[in-house]
Amino acid sequence: MSLAQVLAAVQVRRFDQAIAWAAQVWATTRHPVIADVLDALTELDLAARDFRVRGTRNEFHAAWLQRAAKADFAMVGWLAKTLTERLPVNVNKRASRRENYHLVKYAAWFQRLTALQNLKADPRIASALAAVLEEPPLNMGTVHRSIDLYRPVIALLQKCGDVRGIARLSPHEQLPGAKNQLSRGLQATLIPYVLTPLSKIQVAPLLDETEWKRLVKPVPRVKTALSEEQLLEQVYANVADDAPRAAYADMLTERADDRGEFIALQLALANELKIAKAARPEARSVAELLSWDSTWHYERRSQAMLRAYRMQWLGPLGATLKIRFERGFPCEATVLPNAAAPARVWELAFRDPRLATVEILNPGKGSEAHFEALLNSPAARNVHTTSLRSHSLVPLFGRQPLAERLQTMSIAAEVLIHSQPLRHFAWPRLHSLEVDTAYRNTSAVTEAVLSYRWAGQLKVLTIDRFETSEPFAREVDALWKALSLDLLILGDRWHRISRHPDGLHYGFHGYSAEESLKFLQQTSLKLRRVSMHPYSLEKVDRKELAAAAKANGAELVMLK
Repeated sequence: MSLAQVLAAVQVRRFDQAIAWAAQVWATTRHPVIADVLDALTELDLAARDFRVRGTRNEFHAAWLQRAAKADFAMVGWLAKTLTERLPVNVNKRASRRENYHLVKYAAWFQRLTALQNLKADPRIASALAAVLEEPPLNMGTVHRSIDLYRPVIALLQKCGDVRGIARLSPHEQLPGAKNQLSRGLQATLIPYVLTPLSKIQVAPLLDETEWKRLVKPVPRVKTALSEEQLLEQVYANVADDAPRAAYADMLTERADDRGEFIALQLALANELKIAKAARPEARSVAELLSWDSTWHYERRSQAMLRAYRMQWLGPLGATLKIRFERGFPCEATVLPNAAAPARVWELAFRDPRLATVEILNPGKGSEAHFEALLNSPAARNVHTTSLRSHSLVPLFGRQPLAERLQTMSIAAEVLIHSQPLRHFAWPRLHSLEVDTAYRNTSAVTEAVLSYRWAGQLKVLTIDRFETSEPFAREVDALWKALSLDLLILGDRWHRISRHPDGLHYGFHGYSAEESLKFLQQTSLKLRRVSMHPYSLEKVDRKELAAAAKANGAELVMLK
């Protein structure tokens, strides 16, 4: 079969025929580019035809087995995509101590793997099985008892012989990256049995390799005089600029690296969000800005790529930090517990240059020592949003260059109130502060905020878990009149006072508006709009609330 035949089939949207011919080429070459072509054609085929199966888990499983028994090359793509989907599980506690209980509990799993064993070797099956080893979905409570669940997976991966599995699974052999300790133990045990036979597979040379790659994705011809290291340094030095990221994505795409597509997808999504935000500045979430229909392509593809390449792209950071990507690079990091990785991996993470794009660093459940080491790391040179939860970390926040960078801070109330050194720090760029009061020290928090030298530059102040069962209008009036705030959020984020061109708006997003009624009756602030949801009025007379709003010069608006 030739490239011309595959192209002709794609031209007339006969994706099933194109898949069949490409699968035959792969069977004779085992070339990874053909495997990528098969993945791309399968995505087109799944989008063009309706493969859905409705019904219960058991009905779905029966339909899955029925399709596997008569599967053609096109159907194999659907079988691989849905390998672990809606899998029936037979739980029998009385039989749980039997030696072969795993064969009973996960009988459907073994039936599906047996059905795949009866099919010809296919890289799409191998890709689905590699995803299983990247994050093992099933277990029997211990590594020893769970291994038998994955023996057929190893056999199938060896049979399929997809050499792409080497790049996908090698990082997990050196540094298991699954979410929990049991799964990491399974990775360390099982993956070596896959990599050894895959490394011995002979890949035949492929004629017209560049043209085959165009079937995966049209390759833009972008040339740059900069090297990869120079482009990355531009990305790290200008984290707010999309231009270096786009140039780096083009360079990666030119060499058929999937990371280039991932960066381009996230940049496109960020651009759509920017446009939508400009049109609706009042929206507070992505869901309000963009519909699922407009984002599902970006999200589905980028999340699939993250599952496949997360550890490869992150290295030590993937084992020590919970990472959120934005615009193609790590943006937010949360420190994982000590046991997430050995000490040598933590040391590598502290020096990893990929920390340069992290702008938000959260302590999470990690140790204070690891959090401090990351904040101190020269690699984390762009962190501007973080948390201060302990008195012992206060000196760190007064030192340069961290103090110069801070823009958004979260501080524990006890630290804010009682730390004397904190009162002398200068944070020239700080504009947003969150204080966690833990339902105490409400008045003390207000007084402490007003006493700090940097309080006057705040634009957003959030006092979380603010005690609102008692009258709180006095604190709100004092804060709003003394500071130049644009937004004040109180009490589990239920009360919001914001500045708008037409005046002050007050919004309540809780379940009982009794607190709001007291606030409106006691505040000296002049409001223009009071908004809340209808469910907030269960214990409050709407007419009384409207009268209190009117006395403040505001209209009452009920949200949908």
